[in-house]
Amino acid sequence: MSFREDYHELSKIIHKWDLIPGAPIEEYDFLTNRILSNLYKGEDFEKVCRVIDSELVVTYGFYPDEIDSVEKATEVMEWWNSSG
Repeated sequence: MSFREDYHELSKIIHKWDLIPGAPIEEYDFLTNRILSNLYKGEDFEKVCRVIDSELVVTYGFYPDEIDSVEKATEVMEWWNSSG
């Protein structure tokens, strides 16, 4: 798949998390880009988990105990490993 196709697929996964109910899909563009960029660099599960955790806390204002970054990183890595 191309970066554009991967971006679209990852964007759908992140939007499905419904972090901010009713938010437009574009709301998560920065998060999608950060995660996908790290995946393309070959970063591992731990790094992806830290990116998710950091972005959701710093950029979106969640408290660390409100999110399960391990669960979300697991979903992302399962998609990534099966897609290519």
